[in-house]
Amino acid sequence: MQQIPYTKGGTATRLALKFLRESVIPEAVAELDRPDESKKALFLITDGKSNTGGDPSEEARKLREELGLEIYTIGISNDVSKTELASVASSPKKEHMFTLKDYFRLEWLIDALTNHSVDYSKCGQAGNTKPDSRARIVGGQDANEGAWPWQAALFFRRGRHELFLCGGSLIAADWVLTAAHCFFNPITGLRLDDTKISVKLGVTNLDTDEFKPKVQYWGENEITTYVHQDYKQPDTGIYDNDIALVHLVSRRGTLDPYVRTVCLPCSCACTGAGCLLNSQDNEGNCVAEGTELFNRCKYGVVTGWGHTKQQDNNRFRTRVSSQLQQVEVKLRTDEECTKNLRLPANHYTSRMFCAGDPEAQQDACKGDSGGPFMCEVERDDKTRCWVQLGIVSWGDGCAAEGRYGYYTHLPKLMPWVKDIIARHGFN
Repeated sequence: MQQIPYTKGGTATRLALKFLRESVIPEAVAELDRPDESKKALFLITDGKSNTGGDPSEEARKLREELGLEIYTIGISNDVSKTELASVASSPKKEHMFTLKDYFRLEWLIDALTNHSVDYSKCGQAGNTKPDSRARIVGGQDANEGAWPWQAALFFRRGRHELFLCGGSLIAADWVLTAAHCFFNPITGLRLDDTKISVKLGVTNLDTDEFKPKVQYWGENEITTYVHQDYKQPDTGIYDNDIALVHLVSRRGTLDPYVRTVCLPCSCACTGAGCLLNSQDNEGNCVAEGTELFNRCKYGVVTGWGHTKQQDNNRFRTRVSSQLQQVEVKLRTDEECTKNLRLPANHYTSRMFCAGDPEAQQDACKGDSGGPFMCEVERDDKTRCWVQLGIVSWGDGCAAEGRYGYYTHLPKLMPWVKDIIARHGFN
């Protein structure tokens, strides 16, 4: 629905219904084997504010009475004309007239009206990703509820309090992908205790979503973490192989409008229709597919609960945004990634990439760590899905002029992801 190109113009509901009655419906009925036995329904999606072409109620009556159509009216906006919707809809009105805040909720309504369940197992299907406001958070914007249903929030328990730790992404019903550095104390470098780490799915606002039914929670002794064996940052200061997995061992996540998985490169799962490249599943081909994805995308979207300005290095004292943020950033070349780096050259490795705005307008920051860098891919069959290309890892400053954000290169580390999941399995 979000990919429909909208053009300027008026709302001519009566003329649209007249065209349906005189042209579209007769042609459709003529192709039916048993038209008298077929149920005919019309779904009119509108703001209910006709401003040209006249009153639509008479045309709607003809469709209902002469052609036997059951008409459902769906008003989508914050300012719907319920009077006009009611004049078009079949009776009883409460079963045929609906008002929705946005298109994301339309999927739920279709589910209810058709008695069919939505296939929430299809990966990379976002909600309404159009930003909800123009509030700037390091160049980012507030994300709508349910916009990024694979976004996970990780917490660390200290005493009676759960402190926000990192973001993550749901890649399977019982696996969350995140960054390795999330599981090490930023001061001591020691590994955090798994029993003190918790995971929440279905969260958009950290302050107000805590007790909402849509939020799914895994607490003490319900998760196991796996950190890449070659991650050595506490010893070397280099964020190479900055990748980790969280296994939701107590139960699988329940996939629904607020909780879905993101697609992975080299997983043959993009919209359930196969790989982007028709190749064998091995490391070389996975890197090739990653290169193809990077060439296609140019830009990516990062999501997380990042803050408004650079803070100190203690992740546990970082004041994050309560509302999930999203920001679009431009992919950069390896040369750009190393050119202005204020660290030794070996801090940037082949298992990283960078992205950002050289004029310091947009960036990922602390609080975004572990979250996804993703790109929406359109395939040859015109289906679309969001594919995760990276993990928020580290930065040379936070939206600092001439500096970029650095990400774990996921395609190059997919063999590790697949190996961990294969060895430890699905619930």
